[in-house]
Amino acid sequence: MNLTPREIVLATIAEAGGTIQGRTLLQKRVYFLEILLGVYLGYRPHYYGPYSPLVDSALGELQGLRFVEEHQRGFGTNEDGFEVKRYDYELTQDGQVIARLLAERRGSDYQAVAQALRRLREAGDPDYLTLSVAAKTHYILHCKGAPMTGDEIREVGGRLNWKISDTQLNEAVAFLARLGLVQQHS
Repeated sequence: MNLTPREIVLATIAEAGGTIQGRTLLQKRVYFLEILLGVYLGYRPHYYGPYSPLVDSALGELQGLRFVEEHQRGFGTNEDGFEVKRYDYELTQDGQVIARLLAERRGSDYQAVAQALRRLREAGDPDYLTLSVAAKTHYILHCKGAPMTGDEIREVGGRLNWKISDTQLNEAVAFLARLGLVQQHS
């Protein structure tokens, strides 16, 4: 895989129909690309699960080049009085042209990204919250390098300030199993 982080982010948005609803969803989809494609994108623990400054920087570069536009959508305030927002990303016309050129010129690498994203969709195409919990769960399991119980996963997650409920964990593990990244035990 010889795509740059910027090209991977561009391909991810293009393969989502040219738009991604939410920064968290984008970060988590690309997290799973890192895992499925065996590329290094610098993911580390963050508020909403694994986060990559490289991916964030690549997204900023794409915006600076005017290949991607960011749209802010407000959802009022939460119980603490903080404004709730979502940042959506859309390819511009120039971005669509560049994505097509990328697909043509870097065919096999671009197709590897498209195939990995197809695997995510076929495994259930979860919303940003479920995908976020799945990324947290995978990150914890990967760092441990050994099987863990649900309680152990939630305990490690708690130390990272990640709250994971039983239901969320069950959905995340089922998704990871469909991707072939974990084995479910009863």
